[in-house]
Amino acid sequence: MLIALALPVSCVFAQPQEIAHGLSSAWLYPQMDMELFRVHQMRDDVRRAGLYAYHPGVLPPLRDRAEFRRVCAENDPLPEAFRRISETHYNTAEGRRYVTVDGGLMGCGAIRSAETNWEAKVFDGSWRPVAAYADAPVSPHRERLPEDRSFSGLVATNGWYDALAEQFAYVECRVDAEPRLFVGESIPEMLAEKTEDLEYDATMDEVSDGCWRTRHALAFRYLRFGSEVTNVKVVPVGRRRPVKGRIITDNARWLKMAEVGERTLALCSSDFLVDGIKRDRLPWGGDLTVSLMADAYVYGDAEIARRTLSVMDAYEGDVNGIVTYSMWTVVSHDLYQLYFGDAQFLRDRWWRIKARIGDLMSRTDETGFVVRGLDWVFIDWAKPKSNTALQMIWHGSLQAAARLADRVGDPQADDYRALAAKIRVSLNMLAWDETRGLYRADPTGAAVFGRQANIFAVVFGVADDRQSVRIGDELAQNRLPPVGTPYVFGWEMVALARTGHAGAFFSGLERIFGGMLDNGATTYWESYDPKETGDKRYAFYGRPWAKSLCHVWSAWPAFIFVSEGMGIRPTADGWRAWSYRPLPGCENLKAEIPTPNGILRLDGKEMTNDQ
Repeated sequence: MLIALALPVSCVFAQPQEIAHGLSSAWLYPQMDMELFRVHQMRDDVRRAGLYAYHPGVLPPLRDRAEFRRVCAENDPLPEAFRRISETHYNTAEGRRYVTVDGGLMGCGAIRSAETNWEAKVFDGSWRPVAAYADAPVSPHRERLPEDRSFSGLVATNGWYDALAEQFAYVECRVDAEPRLFVGESIPEMLAEKTEDLEYDATMDEVSDGCWRTRHALAFRYLRFGSEVTNVKVVPVGRRRPVKGRIITDNARWLKMAEVGERTLALCSSDFLVDGIKRDRLPWGGDLTVSLMADAYVYGDAEIARRTLSVMDAYEGDVNGIVTYSMWTVVSHDLYQLYFGDAQFLRDRWWRIKARIGDLMSRTDETGFVVRGLDWVFIDWAKPKSNTALQMIWHGSLQAAARLADRVGDPQADDYRALAAKIRVSLNMLAWDETRGLYRADPTGAAVFGRQANIFAVVFGVADDRQSVRIGDELAQNRLPPVGTPYVFGWEMVALARTGHAGAFFSGLERIFGGMLDNGATTYWESYDPKETGDKRYAFYGRPWAKSLCHVWSAWPAFIFVSEGMGIRPTADGWRAWSYRPLPGCENLKAEIPTPNGILRLDGKEMTNDQ
């Protein structure tokens, strides 16, 4: 819903090209197995690095073999395999070839084939279409992340070194005896020496005579040594993708905000779209909704979004052990289709998405609210704790589920819509306070009001036009207690934009994201409070340096000027149709946006597309 926004334009493209899932030869895996292998590997790396990481939720264990089958002639050649084919037979009655691949100690089996009709047994024992990955000499689960040995941005100053921006990198040096290394995302963290306060293991190993290298890649900008060393080198690690989308403006401040947002996204998107590089280094279902949108507008990379969704889909029980993250995962699947139009992926994965939705529906009461299995409900760090916000997100998840079901022709779409409608009625009957013009934090509780429930009421359409105007006015006046994270703050900016509050939208971006820039940020932080100063800015979770200074849920400025400021969003899958509804002050901005049909360009009021 958009209210009182200027210059509404709707545009339509040709049908998007369908994303290829294994044309010519491809590496084939049981669905989610490749991603499971790599995320288990990431978890192990984090544990070995001794980080303060938290990896909740249950993921299936790795399997020592993979089973494949295909309808084919008996004399068709066998596929290549990683590691080896341990068993094969042909079922004449079915006309199918069965192949078992030994995963060995690696715990992951794959085949390489040009045929597209392979199925594989997934972790729940059912047969499903395989997941296909681009052909390469090395199977995808064994790929090593690239290292950039050409990095030359390290500056020596005052007895320590500055890499000039946040890095995820190894550190190397030359010295006779084992060096002691200190790193930090901030100067105070780098200068800290108390072992119990350190967030990292900076152990260095001698890799050749007198040459030392950190055992693990570290998140830092600054570094120093406890003794004199020479030949200090920083070696960034991770995939770097070309920037395809951008905002074009002479407003240097907006450009800087967008640039720092892109760098935040870049460092948090190598194997998967992960939360941050300091601690967990894990895909999280709530964070994914933000990082997927950022990826769509900046890189247009469907592969990394699809891989990350596969991790979310693999969770047994709630995604990351968090009920709201299960809901956000369904929303992310809907967004993925809007941005990338990947119908094949949805058809192949619908069984898993539908099971997730069914599990959530089984926990509802007569109001339609999810009321059971609420072991961990994460909305935001700030109070008040809001059951209303939980149900708003649940409503949005059901709306997304209905759209997904429509795409695959599942008649249960009607059930999802009916339940969403029931929840909307319940929320408006139980939680809306007409006098205050806001939703209460708890549908049946006292008249306590917070931002979160009202933000999501606008975002997910629970509030009607009249209610949205009142909510937008209240948010714009900035009288309610602030939200607790840039993650939910970004959603607040969405709500402000969609209720026509351009001034509050831009001043809010300046207050939080501009405030981080003024505090020297080269990537956006996990949390930011303008009132905090000095070393308190870096404390979190009761530890002095625990705050992540590169956190993807804060990457909103990478895309929000385009998606909300300019109001350019897809209205049909794969950008087959889109809308342009700029806020006042954004009418003359220019933008480039990657789509499955090429780069969408907005030059003033004219839209063009490469293809």
